[in-house]
Amino acid sequence: MFLQILIWVLAAAGCLVAGREIGKLIFKGKKSVTSIRKATQALSIELRKLGLVKLPEALEAVTVGEVDDLLTAIQNAAVIVKAGNSAIIQELEGTFERMLGAKIKTPEGRAAMRARIEAAEKIAIEVAKVAGPVVIAAVI
Repeated sequence: MFLQILIWVLAAAGCLVAGREIGKLIFKGKKSVTSIRKATQALSIELRKLGLVKLPEALEAVTVGEVDDLLTAIQNAAVIVKAGNSAIIQELEGTFERMLGAKIKTPEGRAAMRARIEAAEKIAIEVAKVAGPVVIAAVI
């Protein structure tokens, strides 16, 4: 009788230990999924600040686990690609306009834009010195 009780107690203790270890593995995996979702959400926010629209929509679908929304974002991207170069160029121009607007809102962005414009003007002056007015007229 004592041996049977001992076996039952050891079996129960073994089940508790095994359950604890399995729980650790399950929750460890959940933490990594949670950290991936948080990182994806942070990336989505940063991309929206830069003026992007399509990619953040797909990332937000991944963040909340909505497969249907992710598939819709992929289908929308496929429609743009299938439409041809003009649709792609239009999408890129819209993205550029949003990114430019986002950059100009900050003093650092405005300073960076001024620096790029000044660099482009210096290059144009150097080209004009070397190539003459023919190249400038062709560029304009």
